[in-house]
Amino acid sequence: MHFAQSISHLPKPPFGKTGWPWTEETDPSVFDNNKVYPKISIVTPSYNQGHFIEKTIRSILLQNYPNLEFIIIDGGSTDNTIEIIKKYEPWISYWVSEKDKGIYDAMNKGLSVSTGDWINFMNIQDYFLRNAFTYLFAKFISSKKVIYSDAYLKDDYGNLSYYKHHKPIKNLFILSNMLHQALFFNNLVAKKYPYNLDFKIMADLNVCVKLYFLDRLAFGLHVNKPTVVYKLGGFSHQNSELMQAERYKIIKMLPFPYNIINILNHYRIFLIKYFK
Repeated sequence: MHFAQSISHLPKPPFGKTGWPWTEETDPSVFDNNKVYPKISIVTPSYNQGHFIEKTIRSILLQNYPNLEFIIIDGGSTDNTIEIIKKYEPWISYWVSEKDKGIYDAMNKGLSVSTGDWINFMNIQDYFLRNAFTYLFAKFISSKKVIYSDAYLKDDYGNLSYYKHHKPIKNLFILSNMLHQALFFNNLVAKKYPYNLDFKIMADLNVCVKLYFLDRLAFGLHVNKPTVVYKLGGFSHQNSELMQAERYKIIKMLPFPYNIINILNHYRIFLIKYFK
């Protein structure tokens, strides 16, 4: 278990970097020293993104959360990623750099070694906002199996837009994929359904659907506040056809009548876009 007690314990930020999470931190005093907080495991998959990784690392450590397990699974980076990881090694619970089969394989590796009560997957290029863990676990409810928050979406120009995180399933309809960066799963639940490597983009939705239909798991605690920043323009946004194909594959596996209703809705959306 590793955590930073204050910003003074971490390496100094690169020259010219100010604000969160460079020269600002979550006030450690917001956490009660007499209270036992649930252990949080944060898994960060990485590969050749040394330009972004330090911000992600600091946004996790400078939550100053008193019961943190921080895991980095690197896919064998050849840039300066490993140099930065070693810079923060005293505060990292576990890290490895080896070839993998992609982001979901790395996430499964992190899941397998995690020991926390709750687990979150935070990608490189994305990061937590200040006081995120305070908002998420200030009113901890042990009976809930999933905690999720809203988010900010960040475009290539640095513009932020608010993202209201809806449940993946409402009434009979599958709505959209959920941002795993803004999701905290009970670890026992998460380990029951590791990510399916057959999916390159929609493995998150596949897990959420399994939780909902196989475990009848309600997506319990919604924190009505953004706690993360998600960078747009990643693999899923660059491969919309593959994303839709994987979504359709998931829809076909749904039980009746969800499968029929969502297949019809899938084609309705496609036709609207085609004839627009």
